[in-house]
Amino acid sequence: MEPFDTFATQQPAVAWDQNRQDLWQRIRQYAQQRAASPTPTLKSLVEDTARNTALHVHCAGLHIDAARQNVDQTGLQLLYDLLHASSFNTWRDALFNGNPINHTEKRAVLHTALRDSDGRNHTPAPIRHTVKTCFERMSTLAQRIRTGDWTSHTGETITDVVNLGIGGSDLGPRLVVRALEPFCTIQPRVHFVANADPADISLCLDTLNPARTLFIVCSKSFTTQETLRNAERARSWLLDNLDEPDLSKHFIGVTTNLDAASAFGIAVDNCLPLWDWVGGRYSVWSAIGLSVLIAIGPEHFSDFLRGAADVDHHFQSSDAPQNAPVLLALLSFLNSNVYGAQTHAIVPYATLLEHLPSYLQQLVMESNGKSRLRNGASTSFTTSPIIWGYVGTNSQHSFHQLLHQGTHLIPVDFILPETNAFGSTQDHNTVKAHCLAQMQALLTGRDTVSALAPDANADTTLVAQHRMMSGNRPSTLITLPILDPYHLGSLIALYEHKTFVEACLWDINAYDQWGVELGKALSATLEDQLNTAPTISITDTGMSDTDKPAHDAATQASLDRLRASRS
Repeated sequence: MEPFDTFATQQPAVAWDQNRQDLWQRIRQYAQQRAASPTPTLKSLVEDTARNTALHVHCAGLHIDAARQNVDQTGLQLLYDLLHASSFNTWRDALFNGNPINHTEKRAVLHTALRDSDGRNHTPAPIRHTVKTCFERMSTLAQRIRTGDWTSHTGETITDVVNLGIGGSDLGPRLVVRALEPFCTIQPRVHFVANADPADISLCLDTLNPARTLFIVCSKSFTTQETLRNAERARSWLLDNLDEPDLSKHFIGVTTNLDAASAFGIAVDNCLPLWDWVGGRYSVWSAIGLSVLIAIGPEHFSDFLRGAADVDHHFQSSDAPQNAPVLLALLSFLNSNVYGAQTHAIVPYATLLEHLPSYLQQLVMESNGKSRLRNGASTSFTTSPIIWGYVGTNSQHSFHQLLHQGTHLIPVDFILPETNAFGSTQDHNTVKAHCLAQMQALLTGRDTVSALAPDANADTTLVAQHRMMSGNRPSTLITLPILDPYHLGSLIALYEHKTFVEACLWDINAYDQWGVELGKALSATLEDQLNTAPTISITDTGMSDTDKPAHDAATQASLDRLRASRS
């Protein structure tokens, strides 16, 4: 099977108006007609200069080159028509105006307010004042820690800060601190612990001095099990290693539950707020980003926010043909819902962006991994693609074989900072050459003639068949002039808004995550049962003779075996 030789059989939702349904079908018919034309390949498309120009967009210092996507100007216009039929402008206005677009939880979605310091993006004034007050408190705390004014129970300066969170309270700050390591020029060092597996925090604490360590507990409700379990381990570590420590010197909370934080031992003055209108996967700009602020300092953190704010302004004010998040979302829709791609690879050509694929997994799949329209009806089409990837050039020696010769159609975003704080121009050119070469190989492939093996003793026909690559595989290049706070902020915001546009196209709510809840609820009961020893040995059926099954048969059998094994 070659890329684009089959098409998704997905249908538009019957609940939509006729114009929107018709456009969905016309886009599919357009793609089928292109496949049947004498020259349907990407290689022929990129010879069209006007078409290429329409697929190059600038946004807050980023350059998006989508010329290697399988669409011409006719197809682009159909996609833009579908965008407007999806009430995109109305939804975008509702987002920035603070309307409760997260309708299942009756909440506004205002992460954009966290970086709208000058009101340019029309955030309501009371919200901007609330954010400004919080940011000033964050900056004061961060500066006290960075300058040594904050001292520990023993009167020593803090050398290490450990962020305790999970999901959005971990992935965003972890990504940013790693990506901006060259800007983390003074103590303290910042560490991240998320997993409930005790190995995660134990291996971290083994390297630290309790007399000089500060913990940030990030949990809006102060009930997140993994985060609280790690916080309890951190507290025990301090109590075991310090003489009657003053815990308020070693803990900061980012939470709305001040009573629970205080009961834990965190002083109310050491707690920073969160708001219902900021979802976890959009929260790195909020007090959840305190660890980032400590690591890079207020000036660089302001640059980080400014990059995102400039993307917000671009997204809010630019017409569709020059709107970068819109273009990326429409092309993703085309690949997923017309050409049938089920996954989307993220390949940053920068070691410091190694956490970006993991971050985008949560941003995209937790937002758009839905099977219900906003009105509750089941979808008849694919929503979020599966997001995965790793850094180049490492990934060239692992999964790129699948990208080039596998049977799956896998669109790729190549993300390329043009320079960084390390190495020479020649070093950077080596990385750039590898990135461009991978994109060229995906585009052009290798035909029979060029695939002929040079070894005269080989069966050249057979070897040539194995060396052939079809090409015709789509990719997009996103370049940053440099990996710095401003451009990292703009890159993250670019993907935030792309995710929102996709949700508009699919008519789903990108801002709830009910699929996360069931497993959490079930785990509490299972943990209680795992902590209770079985009263009788396991029978050959795998079921306990005396425990009445409280779960499905498979879960109960696994539970019984694990309990017996522990005993």
